[in-house]
Amino acid sequence: MATKNPRLTPTRSVRVKHGFVRAHRLVSFIFILAIVVAATGYGLYVHNQHALKADKARFLQAESDISSLSKEIIAVTGQPLKVDNKKFCSRPHLTYERGPLSCDVDVTYFFSVDDESQATLMYNNVNTILQATWLRSSIKFSGTKANSTVFQTIDSKNYVATTDYQQIYEFYNLENKDLQCNAVYNFYLAESAPYPEYVKSDVSKYILAVRLSCSDYAKQEYYPLNN
Repeated sequence: MATKNPRLTPTRSVRVKHGFVRAHRLVSFIFILAIVVAATGYGLYVHNQHALKADKARFLQAESDISSLSKEIIAVTGQPLKVDNKKFCSRPHLTYERGPLSCDVDVTYFFSVDDESQATLMYNNVNTILQATWLRSSIKFSGTKANSTVFQTIDSKNYVATTDYQQIYEFYNLENKDLQCNAVYNFYLAESAPYPEYVKSDVSKYILAVRLSCSDYAKQEYYPLNN
């Protein structure tokens, strides 16, 4: 009977050695894979942090612009009756899902004015300041105003607060920040505010409300959620 060649029969030590090599290769593969996964995860984290920082910077720029504009405007117009500052985020209510997140930075000034001529002069002064900083993209009108940047006489005897106010609505682009900004001018009878949050006055005949606002979709809730 033929005998087996001992060189062709692996010894126990050889089998153990081969098993160790395979185990070592597996551990090395797992280790390298873990490094790749960790590096990829860290890279995504860093990228996401940079994206969040850049996104938030847009709103910080809007805050800075509006703060600077406020000082310039009040230096020209004088102190308003009231200043209403707001910074908030919101989501629309959708039936089956959460709507996209957006954030808003705005301020509203309520100025006492004697007549439509003073309101028009104040509008022109504020508009000149804004256009030195922001680029106006379009303008629209509503209320009983004609398509003009001159306010008209208000018929106080037949005045209806929710429909007879006069409005100029201007859209601006905040340079390099992709934010939609606007300036809204509402001229109304002081005793009959067009919106619940608007100021009424029994010492002024008319009020010009000037609202500056910048808003856009946001990656995070940078301000309190307002809905």
